[in-house]
Order: sequence, then structure tokens, then C-alpha cells
Amino acid sequence: MTSAETFNLPLFPLGTVLFPGMPLALHLFEERYLRLMQDRADIDPVFGVVLTRLGREVGDQPEIHEVGTAARLVGGRERPDGRLDIVVEGTRRFRVVSGDWDKGYLTAAVRWVDEAVGDDDEASGLMSPVIAAYEDLSRRSNPSAEINLTLPATGLDPTVVGYAVATGLAIHTWEHQGLLEEPTTVARLTRLRDILRRERRLLVATGIGGASVYPGAGFSPN
Repeated sequence: MTSAETFNLPLFPLGTVLFPGMPLALHLFEERYLRLMQDRADIDPVFGVVLTRLGREVGDQPEIHEVGTAARLVGGRERPDGRLDIVVEGTRRFRVVSGDWDKGYLTAAVRWVDEAVGDDDEASGLMSPVIAAYEDLSRRSNPSAEINLTLPATGLDPTVVGYAVATGLAIHTWEHQGLLEEPTTVARLTRLRDILRRERRLLVATGIGGASVYPGAGFSPN
């Protein structure tokens, strides 16, 4: 559900998706975004992150996807040349109503998108299989790597799990965007389950990461 009330939020078009509750490190060097940070120094959320649909994120005014995530500033440092290294954390999703580049950077009227779980029992039932499938895929993809999911220290929340697994998955950004836009936690976890099954099948079929190749499968000369 989307709130009827609108408010203004500067937007940062990127080639990546920020999920609620998840961290994102950014290096800011364009003058317009350094000015944005000056304008929003004491305001939370500092800006919204939106996925670029068409155009370049550097030196351009790209078309964007309508659903993004507000970002709060977690930390940062200024380099001697004035550039900024910052870390933000996703807070709430929003939907863009309208926008303009009058300030040099994109500012939009947005509405909050509420978090809906769906059926609580179904969400809880999907949570553990999704975590297990993600961990299995991660081990098969890179057996020597440490598996890190950004999860609460006590108690697991299906919504948080969905966003954490979505962040960790190395899939195309349009699929990340689709996961962000899912209307309920149940829908997101269901989609994640299907993606994880697909990625495991691909991994096993190709033999990448030490996974077994299906009997009879082979590689065509190229």
C-alpha cells in the first residue's frame, strides 16, 4: 500500500538497488551530489536511491524506476580533494510521483510504500527454506568464502530476511528491482525461492564452483 501523502526527496540514480535495512557504500565525486550532501547535511533521510532505467548515472539525467528506497547516513569521510566516501542504510521504500532537475540533481515528490507481510504463517514457512537455499548456493558458488547475511542478532523477521537475501544475490539489477517492488513479504520470499532454485540448477548444470555437472551434460566448442 502506498501512502497518499507526498513529500520532497532528492534522489540519487544508481546502477544498483538499495533494499530497506541494508547498507550501501558510495564514493561521491560529482559536484551536483557533493552539493546535495551539503544541502541535506542535517536532514534524515539524506536522499533516496533509485535504479537507473535508461541513461548514465554519471554526468547525465537518466530515466529512473519509480520505486526506490530512502537512505539514512551511517557514516562518511571527506577526502583532501573534497570527494566524499559515505555509507548509507536503506530505510523505507517510496514511489516517485513527479520530479525535476532544477537544482542540478533530481528532486522528486514521493509517497511512502508500506511494508505488508501477507500471510504471517506463510511468510514464516518460507523464511527458513530461503535462508537454507541461499547458504547452499553461496557454498557451491564459492566454497572458501564466508557467508554473511545482514540479519538481526536475535529473532528472524521474514521481511528482513527477504531483503538480506535479495541484497546478497548476484543477479541482474532488473531482478533486484523486481524484488524491491514486490507488494508483500510473502511474494518477495516466493520469488526469491524460485530464483534460488533456478540459480542452483544453472550452477549444477555448468559445474561452476565445484558443483557436479549433470550426467550427459557437456560444453560445446566455441
